[in-house]
Formats: sequence, C-alpha cells, structure tokens
Amino acid sequence: MKKKILLLMGIFAFGITFAQIGIHTENPLGVFHVDAGRDNSATPTTTQLLNDVVAKVSSTGSINLGIGGVPSDNTQLDLLAPNKGLLFNKVALTSLTDIITVPNPEKGTVIYNTAYNNNMNEGYYYFNGSSWHIMRSSKMGTTRLNLLSNGASTSVTTATVSAGGYGGTRLSFTSGGSITISNTGRYVFMVNLYGSSAGGGVPGLYYLFLVKKGSPSTLLDGMTMTPFLEPTFSQPGCLAGTFEEGDEAEIYLAHNSANAVPWTLIANTSIPSVIAATSMFYWKLY
Repeated sequence: MKKKILLLMGIFAFGITFAQIGIHTENPLGVFHVDAGRDNSATPTTTQLLNDVVAKVSSTGSINLGIGGVPSDNTQLDLLAPNKGLLFNKVALTSLTDIITVPNPEKGTVIYNTAYNNNMNEGYYYFNGSSWHIMRSSKMGTTRLNLLSNGASTSVTTATVSAGGYGGTRLSFTSGGSITISNTGRYVFMVNLYGSSAGGGVPGLYYLFLVKKGSPSTLLDGMTMTPFLEPTFSQPGCLAGTFEEGDEAEIYLAHNSANAVPWTLIANTSIPSVIAATSMFYWKLY
C-alpha cells in the first residue's frame, strides 16, 4: 500500500512539474517562469516582472515567450523592457549578393552590416532570397561617392544627342562602374566634375548622361555644359531619374565631336577626400 501511495505521489508531482516550472518563484505565470531578481510578490507587478522570463501556452496552443513580462497571445516573442533594445548580429558583408559571410541565408534574414563597399552602406539589411537590401524609410540620406579612376571624355555627335541617344565614357564611381539602387523611387545625382583639358580659354561643349543599365540600356536624363577650357577646371552637373529596386544607374561624360577636346576627370581615392577631385552625391526624392 505504501508503495502505491508513493507511486501516486510521484505521478502527481510529475504532472505538476510538467504543467508549470517556476525558478525563484512559487507562482509561475506560464509553463516556464524564471524570476531572475527573486523579487516577485504573490501577484507580481509590472516592475517586478521586468527581470523575468515567462513562457506560456496561448489560447490557440502555441508557445509564447516574454522577456521582461508576460507575453501576449499573438506574439511568439515579446520584449517588454522600456529601457533596453534588440541588438541584431553585426556582419561585414562583402557585396549585395554575399552568401558566404552568412552561409546560405534564409529569405527574411536580418543583419546589421558594418562594411562600406560595393554600393553598400552601414545599416540594417534583409535577405530577399537572392540578394541583400538595406532597410530604409522612404526618405533616404545622401550618399557620397568618389570617382575611383581618371576618365577622359569621348566624342558623341550632335545627331546622336538630337535623336535621344547618348555616348561617351562611363564614370567609375564604384568598382563595378554602376550604382545599384536599393529602393524604388526617383533619385537625384549631383556631380562635381573636376579635371583638365587641352583648351585655352575657349568654351567647349560637353554632355552628361544618366543611364539605366540593361539590354538595351535606357537614357533617363542628360544635360549640356559649356565650360571655358582651361588647364584645370570644375563644373557641377545635376541629373534625375526614376528607378526600380535592383536597377543599376550609370553616368557618362562625352564631348561634342565638332570640338573634340577631351576632358580628363581626376579621380579621388584618398580618405578623407580632397577637394580637387571628381565626386558625386545622390539621394532619393520620394
């Protein structure tokens, strides 16, 4: 008889243990409850629960975890501390298609990128199944890019420009030559062109083109410039275009074939950047 009673007590105790586990608390609020501060009363306050971890079974039978309080039924993870944040993994991605640093990332993976290279800025990125995309609001900050290698303009005819065409030398503001657009919208590209020519105080006719890379590529905007040709001179330029996420923008510089005086732009590879060099700012309007 004694053995039977002990067996029943063991089964009963196991059932209670299986139903709710409380660590440093005699009144667990879920199937698993840790009171790290050992400060809970019989009915703990919101302040007392801030150092607790509570796992409970929701009304639909799912497990919900709360850190700093009791979780809601409609959340898998509830973070309830009013003076703490959520820190994501810090990762130095090498490119937008990097699947080595984070091996074979799942679609929806979120990280904080610490590297600044290959069209990437520091910030939060998510993986869409094929590439990484920065998480931004519709209003984006300004991005500065420096010309990475000297480039001399090549000629384009008036007829080509009049017919809606373009030509010239692609300016290398990135290692790949094009700028990958991370968010759909309309963008402005403000360029400061600095370089040298063989001119001698006479005006020259030059063209600046904004192109969306593709097969074929699409001319989005263009402008003419007539600076006085000096041994070295600078000229600002402003272009705008609408892009979809993942599009690649390219900028070309050309001189008119009727007055073939190449304009050789000076690159800027120093950090911090110098003033006497070609650079560009671009930002999203909307």
